[in-house]
Amino acid sequence: MPTGIRLRIAAAATLAEALARSIGPHALPIHIDEGRDYLWQLADQAGGPLILLIATNLPEVAALPLAERVAGTLPSVRIVMLTRSPSALQARLAALYGAFGAVAQVGGLSVLHTALRAAAEGVPWFFGAPIPGGALDSSLKPTSRELDVLAALTSLATRKAAAAATGVGIDTFDKHLASLRKKLGVSDFAQLQRLAPEIGLVAGLATGLARTSSTADSPSLRARMAASLLE
Repeated sequence: MPTGIRLRIAAAATLAEALARSIGPHALPIHIDEGRDYLWQLADQAGGPLILLIATNLPEVAALPLAERVAGTLPSVRIVMLTRSPSALQARLAALYGAFGAVAQVGGLSVLHTALRAAAEGVPWFFGAPIPGGALDSSLKPTSRELDVLAALTSLATRKAAAAATGVGIDTFDKHLASLRKKLGVSDFAQLQRLAPEIGLVAGLATGLARTSSTADSPSLRARMAASLLE
């Protein structure tokens, strides 16, 4: 790890604190962000290279739109996405939403250090590879309206209820779903519901799964996830 970089971590508390402890000797200062206005917390900083490590399954903020907001407002900040679901899709979306790199949470601490070192040195690093194919094709990026539809879909039980919540008819809603399925390469709306929070297109706790599961966001599960990264 390069010394002297500034690192901010946007993640659930258990994971963020474990990361801060492990990275702390190598990068100072480190800040853990759990508030709502990440951008304001970044904007009041000054100094050398600033890396923002964003977990894709943020509990109350959609991670990829957050990355886009930061990248559009503070282009000097280098964003690295941390995900439990490394894939070509995740790499492409991370690049489309302005991230400088992406790293798998299960990759281990040495892999995380490599990703942060690459960001500090200005080298794009998406799961060990350069900018992924399709990263510059904006037609593959969900629109803001499609994200509204996706958020409603993941928080409500039926397509009809989700369509009503977004204020569109079911036919229009289904057209948005068809576009999302094509862009994300998924087959049905149930798969969209499961995938969207994991890859950071909607907030993690917006999903019915997160609300109804007794273990989906429990401290013990997050602790095990953190431990897997630090092995």
